[in-house]
Amino acid sequence: MELTIWLVYRSCVVTYLYANVKHFFFYYEPTFSVLLCWLLV
Repeated sequence: MELTIWLVYRSCVVTYLYANVKHFFFYYEPTFSVLLCWLLV
């Protein structure tokens, strides 16, 4: 059950980053890099 919740949460985060990729790249690039590495772990 917890795994399902985690996968849904992760999918939401990925979707959010994808929708705002330009904003993250230009304004929050360090934060984006950290989140990207975290998602790839």
